[in-house]
Amino acid sequence: MPLRTTGTTGKGVGVTIVPNTRATREFCRSLKKGMADLTPAMKLCAAVMHRSKLRTFQKNGMKPHWPALSPYTVMRREAGGVKRGYGQLRVTNRLYMSVQGYPHKKGLVWGSDDPRAKLLQEGGTAPAPKGWKKETVTIPPRKFVRIYRWDHRKMTEIVRDFVDEKVHGKAVRAK
Repeated sequence: MPLRTTGTTGKGVGVTIVPNTRATREFCRSLKKGMADLTPAMKLCAAVMHRSKLRTFQKNGMKPHWPALSPYTVMRREAGGVKRGYGQLRVTNRLYMSVQGYPHKKGLVWGSDDPRAKLLQEGGTAPAPKGWKKETVTIPPRKFVRIYRWDHRKMTEIVRDFVDEKVHGKAVRAK
């Protein structure tokens, strides 16, 4: 590839090398255009996050596991017919179903629009249910919207494959 060099830089001596071919400039333009819409890669990343969400809710948080429910909460659930062992945050499935991914051309938004999500994710105090002696209850954080190391590695691989497709013409493959 023919290169164009430019003179010295600052007080030192150096050379700036700039690709100077029409083909190189066209390649860079087409790569930039191809990378303008990341939606196909982000859809695959959303699938990775969906599998991660499933694992997280099934195992009551990965390591570290979520704090145990209070004995009173367990007793109320059993009295209400909720089986022991059913996920801590999956009694109604409302929160689980609200955690979604929204892929778009610049990235992926992953989260929940459930009004209780922030409290359950970060912990805090909330008004106690009717019939309780206390006015408020303390809820420990139970991280359910998070990216684990293996998810990060998988999504990095997906994006690398996407870039390879744009550079070398290889197809993006779901793994």
